[in-house]
Amino acid sequence: AQLDWLKAGLAGSDAVWKLVGTSVMISPVAFGALPAHLLKPLAGLLGLPKEGLAVNVDQWDGYTDDRRELIAHLRERGISDTVFLTGDIHMAWANEVPVRAATYPLSPP
Repeated sequence: AQLDWLKAGLAGSDAVWKLVGTSVMISPVAFGALPAHLLKPLAGLLGLPKEGLAVNVDQWDGYTDDRRELIAHLRERGISDTVFLTGDIHMAWANEVPVRAATYPLSPP
């Protein structure tokens, strides 16, 4: 219900900039010790998520399907200039959030 409410609000907004406050970071955080050409087949063999293992599942990394649905919604409907703000990590980052973290930057435009 909350995700549907958010998607409807973003789709119906005529604001130039859409600011979304979230208590946790929406950008994926992944650390890989193996190069991608080794990590991807190993993840497939072990049945690990294609997005990799989440460092903190108490943020959007724990809800990859919901994040993917929200970002795809923005892309498919041409909802631009959407900014997600959080103060959770006590740092300043600017990120482009991919639809599919496992294929970024190859996610289709």
